[in-house]
Formats: sequence, C-alpha cells, structure tokens
Amino acid sequence: MRQALLSVIGLTVLATPPLWAQSKELAPLLKKLNGSFSADVKAGAAGLGALGAEARSALPNLATALKKASFDTERTAIARAIERIVRECRARAATLQGQLKTARSEVERVALQKQIDELNAASSVAIPALTEVLKTRARFREERIAICKALGTSGPAARDAVPALSSAIKTGFDEERIAACQALGEIGPAAAAAIPALTEVSKTGFTSVRAAANAALVKIQKK
Repeated sequence: MRQALLSVIGLTVLATPPLWAQSKELAPLLKKLNGSFSADVKAGAAGLGALGAEARSALPNLATALKKASFDTERTAIARAIERIVRECRARAATLQGQLKTARSEVERVALQKQIDELNAASSVAIPALTEVLKTRARFREERIAICKALGTSGPAARDAVPALSSAIKTGFDEERIAACQALGEIGPAAAAAIPALTEVSKTGFTSVRAAANAALVKIQKK
C-alpha cells in the first residue's frame, strides 16, 4: 500500500499527493488503458491497480474501459485493477473512521469526514459497470471471478449487483460460483435478497461451493 503520513491540525491522517502529481503519474497509464492494443490496455490497468487508492480518480476511466473492452483478458485485468483500488480506498476510509472517533475538535471531524466520504464515493463508481458486464458480457472463468471479487470488495455499496451475483452462484465453474458467493457475503445484510438462491446452492453441488454459500448466509444473516 502506497501511504504517506501527514500531521494535520494535530491529527495523523493518510496524505494524498497533490493533483498535479497524481495527473503526471496517471496520464501515461490512462493513455495505455484507452489504447488500441490489448497489451497496452492490460498494462495500463495493471499500472493503475498498483497505485491503489492514489488511482481512485481513474475509476471512472476503468469503468468505461471495462464496458468497452473487446477481450476477456482485458476485462479481467481491468476488474482486478478496480478491486485493488477499491480495497485500498475502503481500508483508508476505515482507518480514518477510527480516527474520527477520537477527533478532538469539530474542525478535525469535518476534515476526516470529508476524506471518508470521498473515499467511499470513489469505491462505488465502478459498481454499475461491473454489474452490467457480469450480466451481459462476461463469459469466461477468470473475468467472472475478477468481477465478482471487485464487487465483493465494494461491500454493501454493491447491493444493486445482488441479482446478478445471485444468478452467478447457480452456474459456471466452481471457482466462479465460490467467488460470487463470497461477494454476496461481503455485501452482507444488504444482500438479503440472495438468501433463497444461497440456501438452494448450500444444499447442492460440490462441498466447496456449499461451504461458500453457507459462509455467505452467515454473513448476510448476521445481526
């Protein structure tokens, strides 16, 4: 995780590089992402993913590229990049949420909440594209697994993906079905609509799929 620490008004927070520095770092990667060659698209996506939360401003570009991608390997690389960026955004937001509880002034609380809101908003940007591609275009194992993982990493914000994930747990390779079950579990109680489908899967199929369905049910029904 690429992190820098900065002391602001007596509070230690995760720093974000200035916009000019972000643009300079992202520009060549975005150019590759939007390129005509598959190798460039995949390289651009991988480079953005490696930047983690610092590439969150590129999530709209990744979402667009996901829908435009011609090949399953491109969609796989893009979904993996989205997952990495969103995972780090949510981790940073959780860290700041902990600091919010001990903030000593209203100024600190406002500053922290602003950062938390921005990170959480960024984490939701690609959900519609991921959901659409899972439903309509993703046909190969690796891309479906990558998309399911990216949706799961988004947590409760991915509630609109529940119908697509509920369908994904019923067919395909075991690895795909497990990834979809795990995603529903990460969405948590917001995935309650998937309980009937998960219950059905938990009683059929191979042991690993049944176990994943049962684990998801536990998370969804947790109070």
